[in-house]
Amino acid sequence: AVSIVVTVVMLAAVVAVIGVVSYLKNVFSGDSLYVLSFANAIIIQILNFLWTSIACWLNGNENHQTQTQYNDSLILKLFCFQFVNSYISLLYVAFIKANAVIFGVRDQCSPDCLTELTYQLATIMITGQLIGAITEIMVPVIKNKIRHKRELAQNGGKELPDHEHQM
Repeated sequence: AVSIVVTVVMLAAVVAVIGVVSYLKNVFSGDSLYVLSFANAIIIQILNFLWTSIACWLNGNENHQTQTQYNDSLILKLFCFQFVNSYISLLYVAFIKANAVIFGVRDQCSPDCLTELTYQLATIMITGQLIGAITEIMVPVIKNKIRHKRELAQNGGKELPDHEHQM
């Protein structure tokens, strides 16, 4: 029951973010489409990262009888949230935006919905790939630097020969 409530709250947060981004696109017309599309793509990545941690924690606190049930529950939580989070902005632009009113302001596509949808899709996909590539490269580098500093601290600031480094 707790998992369902937390999932619904997080999905409501996603819908609220999409509403705010769409509202801001209408208020700040012009080049704001590009900035807000990029901001939306970053928010999608952040929420997916946060949800992964939350879903793992929720799943760990549930009483699953088997590892298969545990895995199935985690996959369902991750898939449902990440699907909605990743694609709701695209679905909104494609099917709803032309006739929507958000916070009393009629939502409009700029310059047209297909162009906005194309730009939004490209921004989300490219940003996701860039963040994935940066994470893949930087996380091992940062971990290596932390390990190296820890080794220096343990050895009184003396550099160890290559064959004595801890693994």
